[in-house]
Amino acid sequence: MRKITPTILLVLTAFVLSGCIGAGGGGSGGTNVASLSGTEDSFLDFYSSPGSGDDGGDDGSDEGDLGGTDPGPGDLGGGDDDGDSEAEGHHNPEPASLALMGAGLAALLGKKLRRSKMKTKILMMILAAGFIMMSANPAQAYVINGRLLDWGVRPLMGDWTPNAGVWYSAEDYVGPGGFVDPGYGGQQFDAEALYVDWDDTNLYLALVTGFPNTGNGITVDKVDFSAGDIAIDFGIDGNYDYALELGNHADNYWGYEGDFGGVYKVSEWCDSFYPETSPLFMAGAPVKIGNAGKLVYNDDYYGSDHWVVEARIRRSLFGADWNPLMSIHWTQSCGNDGIDVTTPEPVSGLLFGLGAIGALLRFRKKK
Repeated sequence: MRKITPTILLVLTAFVLSGCIGAGGGGSGGTNVASLSGTEDSFLDFYSSPGSGDDGGDDGSDEGDLGGTDPGPGDLGGGDDDGDSEAEGHHNPEPASLALMGAGLAALLGKKLRRSKMKTKILMMILAAGFIMMSANPAQAYVINGRLLDWGVRPLMGDWTPNAGVWYSAEDYVGPGGFVDPGYGGQQFDAEALYVDWDDTNLYLALVTGFPNTGNGITVDKVDFSAGDIAIDFGIDGNYDYALELGNHADNYWGYEGDFGGVYKVSEWCDSFYPETSPLFMAGAPVKIGNAGKLVYNDDYYGSDHWVVEARIRRSLFGADWNPLMSIHWTQSCGNDGIDVTTPEPVSGLLFGLGAIGALLRFRKKK
């Protein structure tokens, strides 16, 4: 059997350190360019029963719990300041950058300890720590209530940047004449932010948009508009395999009308008016595979101009299709603005890690 040399251990360490970053929910950057204002009023879910006095709670059930608020464990409560503030651009560390840092640390240790008999043992400890990190769960248990404090997001303070390990995109922007890119429509058609995370059991989604939840869409200049379905592409192969039904359909809605909170296996989609914001609605004959464990679509926290869709979906619903490499997409009719989050491939981290190793070995060879 070939002897495991420190160099081999160093390469293995780079693989593990880079791979562990992509194994869970990695950090992604998003540019934040606008402000929100609002007050912290009621935390009652839009779908809770009026006058019931029952906040519902997040009981961790897997299906059918589509309403209620979540005052239980994990709810950070209170705390978000009122007022307006401009958000500057923020970026979480890229997974590849963290992988390179990890590989660099391993290389540094190897160089500093090259005359020490303990070098191999220390590198093996780093390798073991990497495996532990890979098996660790980076996502916390989110409280599904339409508030984003547990995501680390504080829009009322001008900060759209989530906790480390959350994939996201944020661009709260309405331009001259109501331009929201690629179309027009102003605040109601603004897709502001999208956050994605997961743990061993659930996929978590949080969408912020100006599109209101009226129950039957909105009408602008005698034209009806509806919220689109959240589309999920596992494997990032360009085919959106699943949809989360958000309801809120206008009278002239022309897509497939599923159950609010239903999760569907989809093979056909309706496109929006703009190709860059497609797809819009699931179409054809999608197959319902279950319900979101919990889903809210409300404006209770950020004010009537900013609505939050927050969901928890059991990973087991997706079966063998589940893949941490995914693209999440949402728009509204007619696709005046859309938003996407794509989790990058862990292999990019591996390439950075191997690049660092190659540079180290080349440097040592020249010496």
